[in-house]
Amino acid sequence: MIAAFLIPNFIGFILYFLFRGPLLGPCGSCGKPIRGGESFCSHCGYSQGS
Repeated sequence: MIAAFLIPNFIGFILYFLFRGPLLGPCGSCGKPIRGGESFCSHCGYSQGS
């Protein structure tokens, strides 16, 4: 009975992480949201520098 409740929820949890959009962070110059790991801001062209 416990497995019947946990398995559907666990599958939903996995699917959420597989299909969610990329996490966004602010640009260091203009503050617009950009995807994590991008080298340059698509709005102002500022180098994000890792």
